[in-house]
Amino acid sequence: MRLKFAAILFLLSAFSGASQSLSPRNRALLDSLAVRFDSLEVYQSRKLEKIQQAKDRAEGLEVPSELVQAYLDVADEYLKFDSDSTIAYIEKARHLAHDINDSELYSRAGILTARMLVVIGYYKEGIDRITSIDRKSFTPAILCEYYEAMSLLYYELFHFDGSRLEFRDKYEKTYHAYLDSVIMVSPPDSEYGLRAKEKNAYYDGDAEVAMALNRKRMEIARKGTIQESFVYFERSLIYRDILRDYDNEITCLLKAAIIDLENSNQDVAAFTLLVSLLKDVVDVGILDKMSKYSYDAMLKFRSRTRRLIGTDMVIETDEILRRQLVSQRQQLTWSLVLLSLLSVALVAILCYLAVLIRNGRILTRRLEQSNRISNSYIASFFELYSSYIDRLISFRSRVNTSLRRGNTDYVIELTNPSRDITNDELKHMYDSFDTAFLDIFPTFVEDINSMLKPECRIEVKDSGKLNTELRIFALIRLGVTDSSRISELLHYSIKTVYNKRSGINAKLAVPKEKFEKMLSDFWILDKKREKGISLD
Repeated sequence: MRLKFAAILFLLSAFSGASQSLSPRNRALLDSLAVRFDSLEVYQSRKLEKIQQAKDRAEGLEVPSELVQAYLDVADEYLKFDSDSTIAYIEKARHLAHDINDSELYSRAGILTARMLVVIGYYKEGIDRITSIDRKSFTPAILCEYYEAMSLLYYELFHFDGSRLEFRDKYEKTYHAYLDSVIMVSPPDSEYGLRAKEKNAYYDGDAEVAMALNRKRMEIARKGTIQESFVYFERSLIYRDILRDYDNEITCLLKAAIIDLENSNQDVAAFTLLVSLLKDVVDVGILDKMSKYSYDAMLKFRSRTRRLIGTDMVIETDEILRRQLVSQRQQLTWSLVLLSLLSVALVAILCYLAVLIRNGRILTRRLEQSNRISNSYIASFFELYSSYIDRLISFRSRVNTSLRRGNTDYVIELTNPSRDITNDELKHMYDSFDTAFLDIFPTFVEDINSMLKPECRIEVKDSGKLNTELRIFALIRLGVTDSSRISELLHYSIKTVYNKRSGINAKLAVPKEKFEKMLSDFWILDKKREKGISLD
């Protein structure tokens, strides 16, 4: 399998790259990147100005076909900056194209919407949109865009979506089949054609061919654009996975990151890899800036898959900051000892302590922010799994419909009552959520019980699992307070959610208002417990 080649080389490069340091060239590029963080507002204002100019051009148009293209131009300006606005303007173009019976523009807009939905992690919605388009209306150019969108869908499914591991090989084969289709229908020197050929060479481990095709792509990419950044990023993968050239890999990623910043690109990729590769060789301040920009961009772009993938980056950065805090505290302890022994240096030591305390407070605030980040990742993870169960229920309904119509040979095994797929998926989702939640909030059950009457305390049979009541209040702890939303995410009836919430309220040993406040401020309980202070 071609992907195994890339995976093995990635692991080898991860170990070899960790021990290397930055070359003078890359140190200069890193300094240039760090300086640009001070101009983020300028870059964003510049981007918003371009978007407004595209909107202004659309305002004065009266010819419907020209207005459709103008809407697509606005969407193109929003691309990689705001996913919701991108989709909104593509949909405007699609509806208008339908009204004027322009099948070519209608098909193109539908494909663009499907592609955008796939990019932000809505795979089911993306495939539904693209399969609803009548392929009879496709021109050769539209057909090329269709094949490219389908290849992207299956790339995301086998590369990012870990919920269907049993289909990974099938998705990978389908991805490569669509890559071949792109090559067949696209002009030889077009971006689509060159990139598809480059990806095939990359997965075959042919560095010479892959690099030659990448250079051709760089020649046609407009300088300083996100397209150029993307070509640099994919060149870094060739250096990493085939040539194992750490220095050139970092060079490409830094160039891509600089271009991304200047273009206010929110669908970031280079920063995630840079944080992982540079965590041991750069100043923690620069590392923190890159991590924060990457996380803020993922939130703004609203990509579910990017947020889940970025979890490792956030955890790594958080661990580095934690180590820094421990180091600062150790230095503070030694400083206090020296203070008692070296009274003659009192003024100098006090100044040193002031610096350490200030740095400690900064790091503490970052740790609190990391805790909130962890909360959002758990909620995002849970929501994603919940959506998979909804799709499974819908799938089973369609299969049973086919069965009622007499298609028994095709669906009889899938609708066998002895295979309750939904229950299995729910159990898997609950187990995954319980494990992740208790890993971050290990004292959650104890804290809940501390606010209940002694005779009403909740006993959990398995220390690593939550029962129905605790799971409901775990979601409330994460900020999901609406009962109907809790019912939707957990697949409990709304009556069950109301009854469980009311039942807990009846068992409280503290006022309801105090319970709700303490539920949102459990970190205060942890601090009191560490200091031996009564929780009352």
